[in-house]
Amino acid sequence: MWLKGYSKSREVHETGLEKASEPGHRDQIRFWKIHQPIVMGVLAEADVVVACDPQRSNYEPGQPAVIWAWACMTGDVVHWVAVKRTAVEAGLGEDLVRALLGDRLEREQRTTFEMVDMARLRLIPKNWKRDRGWLSALRSLSTRTLDRDVLFSRVGGHVLNMRREEWRPSSERAA
Repeated sequence: MWLKGYSKSREVHETGLEKASEPGHRDQIRFWKIHQPIVMGVLAEADVVVACDPQRSNYEPGQPAVIWAWACMTGDVVHWVAVKRTAVEAGLGEDLVRALLGDRLEREQRTTFEMVDMARLRLIPKNWKRDRGWLSALRSLSTRTLDRDVLFSRVGGHVLNMRREEWRPSSERAA
């Protein structure tokens, strides 16, 4: 649901993947190859809050739970909020978003993905700031890895190495 909705966004189309939401199209395949590792990495570290149909909130054999909406967050960062179209059409969209996010709607937050569903519901608070560089950097890393840019991957690995030697002025470095 996350990437499916995001594939239709203006932002994705601006990256040159105009047909990212068309099943089977090469743009869609490339979109998924680039973004799936990013989303999986976020989900491994984030808090995910889910709102289900109260009548179908548990998995039963042959009758899975019905998810109406969900949000993915870390610290003061909101990565994604999704509300199913059927929930919006039933008039539940705003209430679901408020239940998922609570006081985050009142606090300053950073967002990493385009808030497609919240924009549609006109619920993006003015004090939320979009961090375009966050996703752009990860998209670049994922794209270049996919394209087998070995040098980029090696330099990226070095930059990401938390045990690398810190920068020091030349006066402090050994000659």
